[in-house]
Amino acid sequence: MSIIDTIAAAIRALGRGTVRLAQVPNFAEMVGYEGAIDQARAVVSAVRQSQVYGETPLSLPKGVIIHGAGCGSAFLAKAIAGELKAQLIELEIPDGRHHRERIQRRGVRVGFDQALMAASRGAPVVLFIGRLDRLGEATDGCYELGRQMDNLADNQGVLVVAEVASLSHVDKSLLVDRRFDIQIEVEKPDFAARQAIFSYSMLQRGFHRNVIMHVVADTNSNPSARMEEIERIAEECARRSKEFSAAEIYAALHEAVAIATKRSGYTSADLDVEVREDELYTAIRVVKTHKTTSN
Repeated sequence: MSIIDTIAAAIRALGRGTVRLAQVPNFAEMVGYEGAIDQARAVVSAVRQSQVYGETPLSLPKGVIIHGAGCGSAFLAKAIAGELKAQLIELEIPDGRHHRERIQRRGVRVGFDQALMAASRGAPVVLFIGRLDRLGEATDGCYELGRQMDNLADNQGVLVVAEVASLSHVDKSLLVDRRFDIQIEVEKPDFAARQAIFSYSMLQRGFHRNVIMHVVADTNSNPSARMEEIERIAEECARRSKEFSAAEIYAALHEAVAIATKRSGYTSADLDVEVREDELYTAIRVVKTHKTTSN
């Protein structure tokens, strides 16, 4: 099946009423994103106010655009849906070159139809648009997105949240008032933020499907000593991952799980995985090497 056939099949599936739902995080899982989260909380607060009190504050957005190259913008977009306890519908924009532009236009229209249909049942909906830059400038898909957003009423229960690497790649018509008028920048994490992400990921479930990553430090340690060991490893990981984006940190965590899974002989991602300290450092080195060769 060609890529065009695949995209067309996906659009037909949307037309039949199926929507692509993703695992929805919340702000508690957004470690190291304090500045961006503060702005996202304001968006959530405005939407909740309209839901609970029936009020439509002047700051109530129709569209939020989150930007930052490989810095977790998509994760934050989905966390907004998680905080709102909203149904998350994902609309992935296909490449708009040549004759695929008509598929973009139809995909945007169908995505909004699905979002409005879901919202009509009473629950809030977040329509998440990934890779907004694929629409290009002055294309039919871009025009259709602007038209659909203009037609959204404040009381329809649909919030459009998009992600893009840079605002310079977005058609300026989409950044005007009452379209994507809320813009949140996600910056690269600093040392403390990187350490927090590694530490959190070593202790919590969810960063890699259903896997719990047990970092093997000292299995005989008491809880307090083990926590100190986790923090030591996280600090070293943060030091070794200088200039990493959040996406690259999570890529390293995925790589560490893959290395540990191969070593242990596990074949299912549903199993708990014990990741050794040296495997974390190896994974960081792998991502760093890939980062260097890609640039």
